[in-house]
Amino acid sequence: MAGELRVERPGDASRQVVHAALHSDLLDSADLRWLAGSRATSPANAAASPELRGRLEAARTIDGEATLEVRELRAGEAPWLHSAKLKATLADGRLTLQDLDLGVLQGRATGRID
Repeated sequence: MAGELRVERPGDASRQVVHAALHSDLLDSADLRWLAGSRATSPANAAASPELRGRLEAARTIDGEATLEVRELRAGEAPWLHSAKLKATLADGRLTLQDLDLGVLQGRATGRID
């Protein structure tokens, strides 16, 4: 994975603002498990992880936007998913996925998630 990441702290310093533009020719979903906490071994365990809940609480103090483009995605839990492109916005604890474009089986799924 490569790209740019910028973190700003506005004058009032109450919130951080993160801007990211990331891309990868090949991304294995297992490489992202650290986001859910090192002890999480499955999506169900990750959701129940106290470590993840703490990270989610901390994320409520951050606003930002990110783009991600993955040419080839290896998702062991979802072998039918093979690429991804999206724009994510996080504002006041609310995550929005826009311009979502997923390579699924032999086609594409596009949309937005609020």
